[in-house]
This record gives sequence, C-alpha cells and structure tokens, in this order.
Amino acid sequence: MSRWKDVDIDEMKKFLGVLMFSGVVVFPTYKLYWKKDSLYYYELFHKIDMSYNRFIIILKCWHFVDNNIARDNTDRLYKIKPLMDMIF
Repeated sequence: MSRWKDVDIDEMKKFLGVLMFSGVVVFPTYKLYWKKDSLYYYELFHKIDMSYNRFIIILKCWHFVDNNIARDNTDRLYKIKPLMDMIF
C-alpha cells in the first residue's frame, strides 16, 4: 500500500472487465487468470496491461460505504446500497 496510486477511468474499466469476464471464464482463484501455464492461459488477461498485484490491491480497497458509520443489521446488501441506489 505504500506505493498506492489513484485509479483512473481506464484502469477501472479494465478492473471491472476482469471481474465480469471472471464470471464467464471461471478459474478457482484470481491469480490463475494471469498464469502462463497452458492449462489456465487466457490471452485476454495478458493483453489488458494490469498486473495481478494491482488487480488485487484495487479489489481489496474497493468500498462503497464507510465502515465506521452505523449500519442497518437487517439489510444484507448495506455494503453495496449506495451503488444500487445509483443504478436503480
């Protein structure tokens, strides 16, 4: 995290693309999408110009709500509620 840099629009598009594509082409772990082993090799992941480490850092830091504010324990989707409100 000491070398963190802000995410720009293009990088966020790549990140979201990886998330969506990983729902179509399913591997046991995210790390396998970047492997060059013939069993797991998928050329698209080597062309997106995003490292596995950068993807995981963005994934770990990707939040929609402040975890320090009080929450409604009956709402199971409270962590993504702000996103859902924007979409729907």
